[in-house]
Order: sequence, then structure tokens, then C-alpha cells
Amino acid sequence: MKMSTSNGAQGPSMKLTLELIPSTAWLHSLHRYLTDKAWTNLRQSILDKNGTSCSVCGATNVRLDCNEQWEFDDKTHIQRLVGLVMLCQMCHLTVHMMERGSITNDVLAEHFMKVNGCSREEFEVHYQQCLEEQARREFDQYTRGPVTWDQDFGEYTSLLAQEGNLKQRYQWHNGYVVSVGMKRLRGK
Repeated sequence: MKMSTSNGAQGPSMKLTLELIPSTAWLHSLHRYLTDKAWTNLRQSILDKNGTSCSVCGATNVRLDCNEQWEFDDKTHIQRLVGLVMLCQMCHLTVHMMERGSITNDVLAEHFMKVNGCSREEFEVHYQQCLEEQARREFDQYTRGPVTWDQDFGEYTSLLAQEGNLKQRYQWHNGYVVSVGMKRLRGK
């Protein structure tokens, strides 16, 4: 069984790696399903546990985002939530290579290189490997169709099951998060 994180290939000295989530798994996150109150409480517990600096670059006195870390089983097509970490906005945007306003891919690449102390060539190799991994996780070459990922929320499942923690458009039913028009999501 092949299990890997969403980081793609990484060198031993890379503190900041890319996590390019397959587009077929976008919007299936703990953050999406939890109420604002439940998410805020969870985020605060991560801050209390890990401190108020970016877990990658160490930036302080900046806005911190709570980033979900997923592990992917490429054989069973189950993505498992394995952790939550606090990231500064630049590290968070870089992890997902998300351009925003004046923050372009070049700006994100520069941040990646600065944090990792690597060259543009090393960044490009890492980025290309991650893009290839993302593409493999989006399209099944055998069925010639999109890959559907089931979510396993791991240790955070109990939060989904607690009454009042799910947004109103979702329900907890027999160990799954369900919604009209959506597939069920594993809670176990």
C-alpha cells in the first residue's frame, strides 16, 4: 500500500514543502465542515499547543493560518488528515502555490527558496515533481476518469461527531459526514 503525504518529493533539508491537493479533493476539509465556533476553538487549541509563530519559517507577530496536513493512500484513494499546523500567510500560500493579489507564483517561489536556502533550479524540480504527483492523483490512467478521494479525518473525527460542531448543511450519520448532493465522507 503506497502512503505518502501531499508534499511530493522533498530533500532532507527542506523546511517548506509544497502540498498540491488534487482538485478532485478540493473543498473537502475539516475547516469546511466545522462551524466557525468549532473551527476557532480547534485553531486556538493548536495555537496554545504549538505557540504563536509560524511552524515553518518561525515568523512572529503575523497572522497565522491553521493548515490541514493530509496523507494520501494512492491505492485505496483515501486521504487522511494527520495534523494541523500554524503557518504564516506567506508559508500557507506557498505550500499550496496559491496566488493572491500581488503575491504571484514568482513571489511564492522566492519565499520557498529563502526559507529552504535553495536555488531556483531546486525549487523548479520540487514544484514539477509535486505537479506530476497532483496530476496522478486527479486522473486514473486505468479507468480513464477522475480519481475520487474519500476523506478520513483521523483523530479529528470526534469533533465532527459532536453535536453542534457541523455546519447546518451537513449531518453526521453512521460515522459519515453527509450532505444533499455530496458523497459521504469517512469519519473513521
